[in-house]
Amino acid sequence: MFRSFKYLFKREIEVVSRLRSSLKKNVQPGRKPLPAKKTNPFLSGPPPVQRITFRRRYPRLTSLLAIGISLVLHIGVGLMIYIHLFERPPPPEKNEITVTIRLPSKTPPRKKPGELKKPRPEEKKPKKPEPVKKVVKAVVKPRPLPPKTTPREVKKKPAVVKSPRKTKAPNTRSLRQIPKAPPLGLGASPPGLTAGGSRIGGGVLGSRGRDAKLAALQRYGGSGRTENAVDKGLAWLAAHQDSDGGWDAKDYQRHCRHHRPCKGQGLGEFDMGVTALATLAFLGSGHSPNKEGPYRRHVTKALKCLTDAQSGIGSFEPRGDKYNYNHALATLALAEAYAMTRDSFYKDSLQSALRYSFSSQQAGGGWDYSSIKTGRNDLSITGWQVMALRAAQKTGIAIPARIRQNLSHFLNRAFTPSGYGIYANLEPSPGRKGANMVAVALMTHLYNGGLASDSRARKAVSRLVQGNPPEVKGMARWELTYQSYYYWYTATLALFNVGGKTWEAWNTLLQQKILPLQDRDPHSSGSWAPEPNWVGRSGGRIYSTAINVLTLEVYYRYRPVFAVRKS
Repeated sequence: MFRSFKYLFKREIEVVSRLRSSLKKNVQPGRKPLPAKKTNPFLSGPPPVQRITFRRRYPRLTSLLAIGISLVLHIGVGLMIYIHLFERPPPPEKNEITVTIRLPSKTPPRKKPGELKKPRPEEKKPKKPEPVKKVVKAVVKPRPLPPKTTPREVKKKPAVVKSPRKTKAPNTRSLRQIPKAPPLGLGASPPGLTAGGSRIGGGVLGSRGRDAKLAALQRYGGSGRTENAVDKGLAWLAAHQDSDGGWDAKDYQRHCRHHRPCKGQGLGEFDMGVTALATLAFLGSGHSPNKEGPYRRHVTKALKCLTDAQSGIGSFEPRGDKYNYNHALATLALAEAYAMTRDSFYKDSLQSALRYSFSSQQAGGGWDYSSIKTGRNDLSITGWQVMALRAAQKTGIAIPARIRQNLSHFLNRAFTPSGYGIYANLEPSPGRKGANMVAVALMTHLYNGGLASDSRARKAVSRLVQGNPPEVKGMARWELTYQSYYYWYTATLALFNVGGKTWEAWNTLLQQKILPLQDRDPHSSGSWAPEPNWVGRSGGRIYSTAINVLTLEVYYRYRPVFAVRKS
């Protein structure tokens, strides 16, 4: 732009200089130009020089000056419009009123539990003595009034004492201090399942009722955030359940009709195991087929899907080469269903499944991928079988002594004195030791009657809490860290039964890692994406959501081993 202005100035200077030079040559100052002489056109010779007069013209406004004036005008008008439109109004005086309204509305309910005894007696004392009771106290001759006043005072004191008892409800508010909490909360569990009720039988599953669940959450470190995550996970599982009651690990996306499909498909051979895990998630929250609740129909259909898939010999859909995972999980689901309902139909199916489990036990005391007698003992599959046998035993079904003895021999060999757990004795992966197997070994050790004070149990606890705490980034390096949702679930279950400060430390770390991983998108809200390893690719989003819900139900799903032994 400046170069064009410079070029314009040079041209104007040249024009002015030419005008000055022409005026000096042709025009003499003070004389008028002579009239032109008439020439004969027939005469030869050059024509006479004509004198040309120029009239001096003043230059017009240049483009630079016009542009400058227009810029100044436009900028000025624009600033005036901006100030007029975007000027912030002065703060209203009503803000002071909102502060005064906020303080009295929110502070009283928080101070009620601790200050109910102070303000009420102070308000009642001045009201009673003011009218006539002062005169009555002055006249103390007959002495019938003191006994009458004392019972009146005694009758009114329990009213003050009962009010804090009724205000135990604020403990629930501490569990629900979450903005935009879902409609399902602690009330999602059926109210009939109470602690120690006849439907639950024993005390192992006695914390799944509404009142017992609240007490267990407060006692063992649960919170409103964990319970809301459970409710959202159950809602997502219910929305992706098939019409026959099962869950499809691979083709569950057909339920995402009007939404973007949820990513994370699994393998179809684990449909029965994934269905059993989802059923356990609903049962763990207190939902059963014989009690009214928001998921009664879903649990009934899921259990029907499991029993329909059971074969004549008691196994559950023996598909693939690792179907013992499916069988152990389905047996565990039926054991908990029978414990909560006491329905003979579930008992018959459970007994048939247990007979198949007894027949498929290896000679070494453990279980392998299939029922074939391979001599291979797999600690991972055995861990699920131990949970199923323990749940069945708590319902009153007897486990043969031979099965229990062989299992104890295997667990004593698989749980080393240094606190490690050996995955298997034969191929594939013989002798492998990892954090996930440490968790399974500790869990089975406690469920089989072992003590948390044993030297190998204490070493295993230190390897879990201090050596391999929950880590999200380690899931991508499973071969080195063995971090997965399965490891988080088994370690949580094992350390919950240990209790103490180790459980408090693990629980704090677990909540910091598992809760932020739950999806918050409109359709996939409540689910967890599969972990980036082969475990996540096998089970998919259904598996990851179900097992994480079970992990967050640990506070009330089972009573800890030390509490059961004390009782």
